[in-house]
Amino acid sequence: MMTGLRTTVLLLGLLAPLSHGELSQSNHLSVLAGSVFSIDDYGAVATENSVEAATANAAALTAALEVAHSAGRGSVLVPSGSVYYTLPFSGSSHVGVSLIVDGVVKACNSNDCQDAWPCTKESHFDYLFEWDNGTDLTLAGHGTIDGQGYKWWWQFLLNKIPGDRKRPGLVYMTSGTGLNVANITLRNSPIMHMHFDNITGEQFSESERSRPEEKQPRLSPAPSHPRWTIPSIPHPYHPVPPPPCHVNHHTLPTSRPHA
Repeated sequence: MMTGLRTTVLLLGLLAPLSHGELSQSNHLSVLAGSVFSIDDYGAVATENSVEAATANAAALTAALEVAHSAGRGSVLVPSGSVYYTLPFSGSSHVGVSLIVDGVVKACNSNDCQDAWPCTKESHFDYLFEWDNGTDLTLAGHGTIDGQGYKWWWQFLLNKIPGDRKRPGLVYMTSGTGLNVANITLRNSPIMHMHFDNITGEQFSESERSRPEEKQPRLSPAPSHPRWTIPSIPHPYHPVPPPPCHVNHHTLPTSRPHA
């Protein structure tokens, strides 16, 4: 466990991946102070990888976080057994809120989602999840936040991300006090898994950050693959009028060419 500048109480080591109904009957409610709000109750759409579903899921996550804050030290639940594709979502000035990911949250990686990906600052695309100016926040659960970064990695290597913007990261937390991160798995971020700025009193316990080793050799020549080169990308590109954060789309390779 890594501990920040101020001691905080880490309460989530006992959590098991429970459904919304199970949580409502569980003794873990004594651990999770306050009410539990499932994103399913706020319009979340499971399984569908589309810009429409991703927009709905971003809205559901954001709304549930706000309700949890307004209710007083509430918890937002991403239910186990479901996958939710989403665009960026965020929260600000929350106190005592917990985001419990027992299912899977995936960054939507369709072309439409990349077109719709916001860039609040012109220099970079927004993180998948931003939590700003909070107090006693918790990010935990036995699920996964997956950035589906493979497409972004290719576009970066081929210099096809317009405006020289930075790729989106997974989790960005800034200007807060008291942060607990426990058990959750973060994987496949387009650029970085977690970024903390001006946070005091943070604790980490049994969290995992990873990217698939088997895909990494496909992204650059390696000594064991000296003849491998980056495949050419077909031209012309799709003639789509560029919105503010547009990413040019290409047919990207899905496997390493045979030597």
